[in-house]
Amino acid sequence: MIWTISNFREFQKCTRKWFYSEKMASWSLKNPMRREVFLLSNLTSIEAWRGNIVDYIISNCIIPRILRKQQLIDEEVIKMANKLTRDRYNFAINKRYRENGMKKSDHDYDYSALYPIEYPDPKINLNEKLKIAWSEIEISLRNFLHNKDLINYLKEAKQLIVQRPLLFKLNECNIKGIPDLIAFFDNKPPHIFDWKVHFYGTKTYDEQLMIYAIALKNSNHKDFPIINNNYSLNDYKISEYQLYKDIIRNYLINDDFIENTTDFIADSVEQMRLYDCCKPFDELNIDDFETTKEPRNCGYCPYKKYCWEEI
Repeated sequence: MIWTISNFREFQKCTRKWFYSEKMASWSLKNPMRREVFLLSNLTSIEAWRGNIVDYIISNCIIPRILRKQQLIDEEVIKMANKLTRDRYNFAINKRYRENGMKKSDHDYDYSALYPIEYPDPKINLNEKLKIAWSEIEISLRNFLHNKDLINYLKEAKQLIVQRPLLFKLNECNIKGIPDLIAFFDNKPPHIFDWKVHFYGTKTYDEQLMIYAIALKNSNHKDFPIINNNYSLNDYKISEYQLYKDIIRNYLINDDFIENTTDFIADSVEQMRLYDCCKPFDELNIDDFETTKEPRNCGYCPYKKYCWEEI
């Protein structure tokens, strides 16, 4: 089992949904139902789709230019984002994710599967939601591009690492985190960033960032600068950038924060072990994984077509 903060939160809401996502979903064509569950597992809401587009443009367009000390031209970046948005929409509306032989790994640029296309709702104006999503994408990217203090700070970095999976073991369980950005400096501690695109931006993500920091401290990557070992975990910097609201939240790491987060991970791992989550799919029984007791959690669940049939 690989533990992540997101799959544990999913487990807390609905153990059945976790089972579908983490155990039953399989790309293999040998089992049609498991293949279908895999396809459904890739469905995203418009809101998550919007955030994925922003992440992609920052990671693949903005950060490489910052690293190379190149000029960032707003309209060029927005044009790239607009094209990506259209390409991903076309991929989703044509349900290309259902094409025979389609591999998500071969379509990192345009792969897209939208929940409201797979599960149409006549009460929802999809075109209007897409227009709003594009507006929020554009505003978020322009806020980043206009944040000259942040851009100049990142230009000082020796190395900028985007979307790198970090793995470490705790209580014999693999713990995984994927920070949006890790900035390494010559004479400063590592700085971890997480981008968020939320309309209200009131929820904080300090716990998620702390997990990333622990993962970075306990991970070994050959291409990471050795300066990473020169600082204690308490020295690390962690920041959440609410792009749509243009707010950066910096969180202080101290011993209590580290201990509480480590205890949280350990406790959550033990909760999942009670369900034998470390066992492979063939050794598990779906009936041992209860459905949620909160109907609102079913709202954007991609597995309705199977789950509701069983009920």
